[in-house]
Amino acid sequence: MRFHIGQKYTGQAIEIKPYGAVLKLDDGSTALLHISNIADTFIEDVSKFITIGEFYEVTAVPGKIKTVELTLKNVDLDELDIPNEDDMSFDELLEQYLPKPDHRDRPIHRKYNKDK
Repeated sequence: MRFHIGQKYTGQAIEIKPYGAVLKLDDGSTALLHISNIADTFIEDVSKFITIGEFYEVTAVPGKIKTVELTLKNVDLDELDIPNEDDMSFDELLEQYLPKPDHRDRPIHRKYNKDK
């Protein structure tokens, strides 16, 4: 499923993992609700916040690692940077789905002392 930032989705919890919960969405696809997006407090045990079989309304937000993440936290939609896809070029749309550059992708440059 393609998520749109700022939109709400309903998912049923089908599995609990130590790092979050797997939700089955309305279209039959699954998505991870990461432990960091469940509550504003520290969570040691996901099962204290999520119950298998229950339905949860999640919001798509810009991700820290992935392009889009789902969250149960209260989100102020006015503060989200929601792109208007009608005003975007193909390259800008494509950039949303490509991984962001990472310092690990850069080549390693070493200075060698030729005198030694």
